[in-house]
Amino acid sequence: MMAALALMTGACSNDNELTPQQPDQTGGIPFIATISGNSSAVTRALSEANNGNIVATWTVDEQVALIYNVGERKCNTTATVIEVDSEGTATITATLEDGTADGTEVTIIYPASAVDPDTYDVKSDLLENQDGTLEYISKYLDLHMGTGHLSIDDVATLQESVKLDGKLAIFNLTLDKLTKTANDNDSYFKRLVVSFDDENGEYQVAGSVNIPQNTNQFCVAIRPGTILPDFPMLWFEATTTAGKKYINHGKANEVHIAANKYYHTTVSLATVGDVVLSNGKFAKEYTTGSNGAKAVIAYVGKVDKYFDRFIAIALTDIYGSKNWNAALTAVNTYASQNPIVIDGTTYNENTINSYYDIVTGNISYETRENDAVKGWRLPSVTDWHYVFEGLTSDPRNINDYCSNEDIDIDEEIYWTSTQKDNDNAWTYNFFVYSNNFKTYKKTSYEFVRAVFAY
Repeated sequence: MMAALALMTGACSNDNELTPQQPDQTGGIPFIATISGNSSAVTRALSEANNGNIVATWTVDEQVALIYNVGERKCNTTATVIEVDSEGTATITATLEDGTADGTEVTIIYPASAVDPDTYDVKSDLLENQDGTLEYISKYLDLHMGTGHLSIDDVATLQESVKLDGKLAIFNLTLDKLTKTANDNDSYFKRLVVSFDDENGEYQVAGSVNIPQNTNQFCVAIRPGTILPDFPMLWFEATTTAGKKYINHGKANEVHIAANKYYHTTVSLATVGDVVLSNGKFAKEYTTGSNGAKAVIAYVGKVDKYFDRFIAIALTDIYGSKNWNAALTAVNTYASQNPIVIDGTTYNENTINSYYDIVTGNISYETRENDAVKGWRLPSVTDWHYVFEGLTSDPRNINDYCSNEDIDIDEEIYWTSTQKDNDNAWTYNFFVYSNNFKTYKKTSYEFVRAVFAY
């Protein structure tokens, strides 16, 4: 069984400070200051320690931007780290513009590359950029800012210590496949999408990254607050080089996703054939009644207007043959007896009480009346289509994907919730092993299998 997603803070700091220094006279308006370094100052030159924590030190030649005005003119001066002592304290130097006045307010930005060369503000797209390496984030995305005042008397320094506050949350992620098969051994993760449901329950992408080749560990930089709500339910959808999709979700319980924090977590990923438990999490295998398995994942990936993460099917047929109206009642009964809790919402009733899509005579399954909803439902022809596509072969043999139990689709034709016309409903025929449908009156007898969509 997959453990709940745990977001643990590694080393982090809000107390990197620029300290005034008195430089030697070098001509012009030289500027010099030091940036403190100690065991908790971990915002520079990010790397992974042996204990799994993120650590950092200042390094020579790193650059900090100084943004200030000379009269009405906005200036951008780059300060460079020229020395780092044994305590990790960095000395930075620069040459300010002639005419800079004593007491001028200065904004200090790290890294200097974060500054837009035209506006001298932070680049508008900086906080939207993501990347899969800690080194890239350290160089381009680990944004820190602070404001102070210049002290100028032939030479320049700062009137006060200036705290550089971090503006990003960085997730150091290790991806782990919940299901491992021989075919997956040479298939590496290629891309990851991090998403969440907003306050209206709408699917939102926080960021997507290309994963470095042949690795399962990398980082995602996310701007907190504006991109992510407090205490979000994060979803992770990863794709391998072979095109196989995996999913995971977990809530950041007790952890506020805050600026200048670093989170290190292992993300266990599930795929087709894994089960959805009663608590909404995933497991590789199940024994009925022993671990809360309620449905088997049949398709992974967002499908507009149908589901946002995955579709799973019930473990068994419901009471054998049913007419259409009885099928709705049967799915309601099954849902009430097999609740699944996701994002704190308990899905224990059939969410479809009437047809929710229309398939025309040419067997098009793209026409929608309205968006499909989450939870248990009597499947539409489109739901069955994705079940078939996700399993890639005869979906009646779904037990080939999920060990320990025989949960085959045993019958030929199953009800859908999709309307053919006022008196008829489409059914799905599995014996033809393709995306074919038959039309039957609502009083005909067919088998029923519930699906769970999320």
